[in-house]
Amino acid sequence: MTKSSINIFTLFSSIVISLIAFFGIGMMSSVEATTLNLYCNSVTSSSIEVEYDVEDATDANLYLGADLLLALGAGDHNGYHSETGLNAGTSYTFNLEDGELSRSVSCTTDDEDDDDAEIYVTKKVTTEGSTIYYNSLDISPGELLTYSIEVEADDADLEDVFVVDELSSRIIYEGNLKVDGNSVSGDIEDGIDIGDIDEGESKIITFDVEVASESNFLIGTTSITNVANVSADNAPSNTDSATINIERESKVTEVVTGITGNSFFDYFLIPLLIASVIFFSFRKQITSYIERIEKGFLKVKEELM
Repeated sequence: MTKSSINIFTLFSSIVISLIAFFGIGMMSSVEATTLNLYCNSVTSSSIEVEYDVEDATDANLYLGADLLLALGAGDHNGYHSETGLNAGTSYTFNLEDGELSRSVSCTTDDEDDDDAEIYVTKKVTTEGSTIYYNSLDISPGELLTYSIEVEADDADLEDVFVVDELSSRIIYEGNLKVDGNSVSGDIEDGIDIGDIDEGESKIITFDVEVASESNFLIGTTSITNVANVSADNAPSNTDSATINIERESKVTEVVTGITGNSFFDYFLIPLLIASVIFFSFRKQITSYIERIEKGFLKVKEELM
């Protein structure tokens, strides 16, 4: 091989190597230019929020498992995505993909903390037909009443809520049991299951009672406090009460004076009639007695003269 041939070969090799290096670096640059980032931003017992950041994408997509959540497409993208209605204490894998490039992140929802669940109970009472409820109410024996028990879930959902109200022996259960205005079967004194209550929500139980007759109470005021007890599978039980004050009035016996109880008849007309009867019955005797008195006066007058 001549020297000129070697120089030409060397020059050609250099050109080929330069071209390979140029296109190779360009291809590597195009791959490295696409950036995919994916993070768990926040979690609760039923939701997960992820944060994504994409640069120079060709066709980026966000998946939860095999389910497509967001079709981001080409270019730059950044933001947040939330998934709700998830199971507590469960791991979920999110994938951010652009062609053969991908980024995955696993996020786990919080466990439900039973200690966070609380029951709020409000018990009130009203008279029949009224829509205004009270913690304490003044009534009379024999009245019809309606009790209301409101159960609210605070901080977490309540599971399998049970409500019982043991009434006094002088408060007679009349039924008409309702939950949120809908009639239900059962007996509040035995207790009823009202199901689950979502966090921040409430259910209202109402039922009717009759107060015993006045013979069951002493004269004066008798106070009766009834307590509603509410429990749930995942929360400590709680109670609330309402008080009724039963007023039995004393009955004053009326003393009747006279014959009829009417003053005009007893003190004027009847005495007048009696006097008239006596006068007409003994008229002759009275007239004779009056005449003798008059003669006596005349005789005394003549003697003095």
